[in-house]
Amino acid sequence: MKTETERLALLSVSDKSGIVEFAKVLKRHGIDIISSGGTARKLRENGVEAMDVSEYTGFPECFEGRVKTMHPLVEGGILFRRDHEGDLKDLEMLEEKGYHVKPIDFVVCNLYPFEEAVAQGATLDEKIEKIDIGGPTMLISAVKNYKHVAAIADPTAYEAVAQELENNDGKLSLVTKALLAVYAVNRIADYRAANAVELTRDIAGENTLRLKFEQGKKLGRYAENWHQKGWLFVNSASTGPNVVKATQIAGPAMGFNNYVDADAALALAMEFKDSEEAFVSVIKHTNPCGSAAVSEEQTGGAASGESLLEAITNAWNGDPISAFGSIVATNRAFGIKELEYFKDKFVEIIIAPEFTQEAKDFLANMSETDKKAYGRIRFLETGNLTQEEQSTEEYRLIEGGLLVQERNNKFYLGSSITDILRNAHTEYCPNSGKKLTVGVVTGDEDKALEKASLIEFGLKHVKHVKSNAVCIYREYEPGKYQVLGMGAGQPNRMVSSELAANKARENLRREYLALNPDATEDEIKKYQAEQLAQCIAVSDAMFPFADGLEKVAESGVKIIVNPGGSVRDNEVHKAAEKYGITLIQTGVREFKH
Repeated sequence: MKTETERLALLSVSDKSGIVEFAKVLKRHGIDIISSGGTARKLRENGVEAMDVSEYTGFPECFEGRVKTMHPLVEGGILFRRDHEGDLKDLEMLEEKGYHVKPIDFVVCNLYPFEEAVAQGATLDEKIEKIDIGGPTMLISAVKNYKHVAAIADPTAYEAVAQELENNDGKLSLVTKALLAVYAVNRIADYRAANAVELTRDIAGENTLRLKFEQGKKLGRYAENWHQKGWLFVNSASTGPNVVKATQIAGPAMGFNNYVDADAALALAMEFKDSEEAFVSVIKHTNPCGSAAVSEEQTGGAASGESLLEAITNAWNGDPISAFGSIVATNRAFGIKELEYFKDKFVEIIIAPEFTQEAKDFLANMSETDKKAYGRIRFLETGNLTQEEQSTEEYRLIEGGLLVQERNNKFYLGSSITDILRNAHTEYCPNSGKKLTVGVVTGDEDKALEKASLIEFGLKHVKHVKSNAVCIYREYEPGKYQVLGMGAGQPNRMVSSELAANKARENLRREYLALNPDATEDEIKKYQAEQLAQCIAVSDAMFPFADGLEKVAESGVKIIVNPGGSVRDNEVHKAAEKYGITLIQTGVREFKH
């Protein structure tokens, strides 16, 4: 035997990118190569000497390549422990009987492209043929013996491994072999999970779901409450903008509640990712207590910074008391002027697609005085919000199971907002199978059309408010929209309506007194009435009784939007007519539990 000097590497790859260059590095360090099928041909064609597995084992590759590496000489060469007395005695015994098991120090293998075949719509038989047997077996054998064998399952690892071989006289450290083993065992787990999901669906007709989250880390001292511990796990497959993968520019570490609230804030900002309007949301306990959008004036092909600042100001003023300790998210780059606005305000997190270099430089070089103002704020940069979103589904874990649903991405039945701002008509909901009354069911169609942009703003916002949700919105200047009052999370929709109306009146009172500190009560009420008459209200679900609509109508709002579909719609319509309300039905419910 030549276990001290003879070194072997087994190369059998489906993805052949980089394999020739890596094989040359192995050869340069005196490592002989065993290979199979297409890999062996690829190496020889490029001047790299390689012995066929069948020549090495003395057993022919057969059954169209289904059997080639599954052999005791291969598995034994990978699995025997070089420092184990019993294994070395067995090695001598096998040698005496004529079985020449040689140590295989490198297993270089990536698996048949099963997942790719599935993505391309392969048939069951085609999927079956893409199930790898020998590859996972060789890799898991190398993992089991990782102290002696390098399990290289990813072509992207070749460069780093080659560099270490070059720098370390053809050897790999135990740390490197351990890391390669961890990657390999996870790759096998992912691969076998994909096999299981597809075959269970195709053969048994049953759906299974195998989710993978990794890089788990403990989050601070506590989770949602002081007595609970919390962890974060990362979905490495996610591709779109999200707070988990966002770059933290400055501020303390993110905690459990920070992630929950930041996710809600970003989700609302994403509704305006393609918008011409600068949008800002202010989130408290996952509810958007303040939001505003401003149509931006374009200067030299670039949006002016003042528009974002105006959106921030009006989002904050939508409910400045609730905004204390909130999370702020926007769909525009965040600069110095925007930072200055928050100098004397307490917010937990500011989220933006990007921060200007000037803002980054400021945050990186804050004075002690600035640290007192900004040091406790976490600044998250997500990158372009128009990146492809990572999933079309959303999940909710419950005791004993997992709920899955399609992401909510619909606001009305019809192809455009104008479809629901014309006279009442029937639209078909293909998912529920319902035929629903959609459009202006009472009141003035022309008035509804005048508020089209504000209604769209309200529908995008109310979708992110916890049910039962009723919110009041206004266009305070042309092309500039604001949440004025919000009722959220109430078991009774009438109470949500009352809360929204009261909050709108309260905000208008504060606004008027800020400009007119000596105003009389009559003057304040007159201002409230004038403003509310120009507002709209949006309900995330139907009014099951007329009382909810009546509470909104009593505030002076003249346009109310809801999905409709209640068995008492006629009562609601009569109440709307009584109060002179233009009532619009969208046919789409926006529950958020």
